[in-house]
Amino acid sequence: MQSDVQVGQVVISKAGRDKGQAMIVCEILDSNYIFVVNGDNRSLEKPKRKNIRHVQKTNKISKVLEEKFNSGEKPTDAQIREEIKRLVPVQNTQTGEHKGGKQV
Repeated sequence: MQSDVQVGQVVISKAGRDKGQAMIVCEILDSNYIFVVNGDNRSLEKPKRKNIRHVQKTNKISKVLEEKFNSGEKPTDAQIREEIKRLVPVQNTQTGEHKGGKQV
């Protein structure tokens, strides 16, 4: 299976505790797994390994971060947050599921 994800691309998490969060691909491990960062709780020091099936790809790519990652430079977490804010102006907020009037 060929992954159509690329370094610097914005993806939205579809599963896990980070569900609904926008993140940037910082490394492609193989055809099934990628490393993603958001500059906040997932910094470059500790990127999140995600299954490609658990992210929603977007057509937004940060050329600035793509160049930095590919040249071996490390962008700062602030630059990552800035690019996510620029490319995804309104973050999806996850709301809890309600059952019987109680939030689960």
